[in-house]
Amino acid sequence: MRDWRGRDGASNFIIHDQIQHPKLKVFDPLVSENIGTRTSNGPNSSSGGNNIWHPTAKQLSNAINLLVICWGQIPGGVLQKIKNEIEENKNNEPLLRQIKAINTIISRDKGGRTLQQMLDDLRKNDNKVRNFYFDLLNEALLKNNIGQSFFG
Repeated sequence: MRDWRGRDGASNFIIHDQIQHPKLKVFDPLVSENIGTRTSNGPNSSSGGNNIWHPTAKQLSNAINLLVICWGQIPGGVLQKIKNEIEENKNNEPLLRQIKAINTIISRDKGGRTLQQMLDDLRKNDNKVRNFYFDLLNEALLKNNIGQSFFG
């Protein structure tokens, strides 16, 4: 009798029943991903143009996902809209308005923290959160004379 519990069970179930379904990508801030650049982009797959993330888009996607984790809220409204737009156009550089909007949302943190400070707070609680970089987002804001960056 097969054990269908947990991740291995699910994989066995899919293989056993020959369900042809691609593995779902899940954002995991605790696991280090294979990256080709120092931007915490996640895998830049060579299995087709649609799977390649633009480095700035990946940083913005990471920022959105991390904000959801830090605040413990399901994304909605503008945050969800931008998340969807970024995921649909992941191989393109994000629009400045998208970067500015996420920066503004982060600026509304109750503690007045940057996203990096929020991550540091998570790490203080013994969470093994990997390092994330937002240098490309900071550059975009600086290049366009946008005030303070809350990405950190």
